[in-house]
Amino acid sequence: MADSVVDEIKARLDIVDLLGEYINLQKAGHNYKALCPFHAEKTPSFVVFPDTQSWHCFGACQTGGDIFSFIMKKENVDFAEALHMLAEKAGVELHAERSSADSNRLDRLRKLNAAAAAHFRKNLQRHPAAEPARQYIARRGLNDEVCEQFQIGYALDSWDDLRQAMVRAGFDQEVLLEAGLNRSSEDGHSQYDRFRGRLMFPISDKQGRIVGFGGRVLGEGQPKYLNTPQTQLFDKGSILYGLAQARRAIRERDSVVIVEGYMDVLAAHQYGYHNVIASMGTALTEAQLHQLKREAENVILALDADSAGQQATLRGLEVARENLEREAVPVPMASGLVRFEERLQTNIFVLFLPEGKDPDEFIRTHPEQWPDVVAKAVPIIDFYMQQMIAEIDLTSANGKVEAVNRVAPIIKELSDDIKRYHYVQRLARLLRMDERYLLDRFASQPGHVGRPIHGRASRVGRPSGKRPKIVLSKEDYILAQLIRYPLMLTGIQQALDLLGQRSLNADDLESSINQALFRRLEQNNATLDGNTPTQHDNLALTEQQIHLINSAGGQPELPYEERLADVVDVILHLRLERQREALTHIHQLLNERDISVEESNQYLSLYRQYSNASYDLQQALKRRTI
Repeated sequence: MADSVVDEIKARLDIVDLLGEYINLQKAGHNYKALCPFHAEKTPSFVVFPDTQSWHCFGACQTGGDIFSFIMKKENVDFAEALHMLAEKAGVELHAERSSADSNRLDRLRKLNAAAAAHFRKNLQRHPAAEPARQYIARRGLNDEVCEQFQIGYALDSWDDLRQAMVRAGFDQEVLLEAGLNRSSEDGHSQYDRFRGRLMFPISDKQGRIVGFGGRVLGEGQPKYLNTPQTQLFDKGSILYGLAQARRAIRERDSVVIVEGYMDVLAAHQYGYHNVIASMGTALTEAQLHQLKREAENVILALDADSAGQQATLRGLEVARENLEREAVPVPMASGLVRFEERLQTNIFVLFLPEGKDPDEFIRTHPEQWPDVVAKAVPIIDFYMQQMIAEIDLTSANGKVEAVNRVAPIIKELSDDIKRYHYVQRLARLLRMDERYLLDRFASQPGHVGRPIHGRASRVGRPSGKRPKIVLSKEDYILAQLIRYPLMLTGIQQALDLLGQRSLNADDLESSINQALFRRLEQNNATLDGNTPTQHDNLALTEQQIHLINSAGGQPELPYEERLADVVDVILHLRLERQREALTHIHQLLNERDISVEESNQYLSLYRQYSNASYDLQQALKRRTI
């Protein structure tokens, strides 16, 4: 799939931020509501779901989608134009030379990582040699539920256990090397497993797709923790361990606690503290902060009691100050003019643990005390004033100048006037100076301006080798069959009509790129050659069409009637999934605290409507089977 472009744009643009530029979104529980921009209404029926990065109109439109479908509908543009608009906004370059091999390679690496995680998981659960790993997990107090949620596994102490299993599954050795799961021998003539005799922690991106692994050695051996090396998917500095599992809780609580290690995260989630993630043992990076700023306004850094931990936190805070979201605040000047200072929109706190404790040990031994420790996290400015002034001689003139230069930019970034005045007073007392002088000095200097984030993705790769077996989503399967057999569309529409169902249309497909391809297919139904990709004016469409043609080519050949029946079944099941997803969303909206009687009646009516539609689809499936 052409996710090397489309998914990258989606990863960089948050749907709430983007749609908020067009419509007035109001927080409603976990979600956001607005008057639908596509039809006139008095009661908001347009809902944005941050967890799924999707929108849906429960009013007259009865439709929804992602950021691409919204822009296409709102700006009245086709997919190609929407892609260029959103790519520019996201800072993603659209290279004409980008080939389908790039997309296939990334897809292949993800499938391999998923297969490897399943193999490691099976080892931990069943293999006799994994008994030491099971005992270690028991000693650390991890239960089966959290191990299953995070897919904890075990790499056998073998040179080729994983390699043999993956080759049997259809992956070649080249992709094992590319994914960082294998290493080459010194002479280059053989390969062996990178991870051996280690407890395995699959590492996912924020969409939950496994991009790499961390392995902890059991017994003797170095290093204690071994990570996947840098690959096309895995970049240690941009990954946050546990973010996929924590996103919902982070948004619900509007806060995220960042710890250092895998076990810290697992312990927190096991005891119900689901907004905890890890920074992969490094100080926070620009890429990590770029992800977090969309998830919560309150970032809490868990600090080890030792000095090394404090220095790492200090480095992370420096990165945070440079890269977190800011807002421009008007500041009146004595001259009668107004200047704008940039203030941090994210609240940063530092959490101090008791000496000699890490989050894992503390949560396991005192789980009920964790909320109190988090609640006592101190604001960034308190930590800065403690750390940055500690080694300065505050009795000397130069020391006082240095202290003001270090702390002033942090104070100026605080968004609240009362808080800024409070810390100016504290700094004045530390320096034994008149606070009015410091206030005048702050007012005479421009505010701190953070540098913007500009991301650029590298697109380097080799042509893919042998492809593993392809597993398609329902909508990809439908479109792949239609591209390969364009004239089958007429038969599909007739079959759906006989079952009392509406014709297949682009809105049945969730992916905007698939919607665009379906519309092209409808326009050129009789002229398409199902085995030859059409040269679209947009390369992403061509890449997706090539992917679908190749995928359809890997499916078994069936007689026309069987093929038609299969596609109709998949269409009905896909629609049923969408109806059930809508029912889940409506149920969430009905459970909101501040819902009005009018809204409640509207949602109850919609619930009955979608329930009836689900029943009709189930009956259509039964009739189709008969």
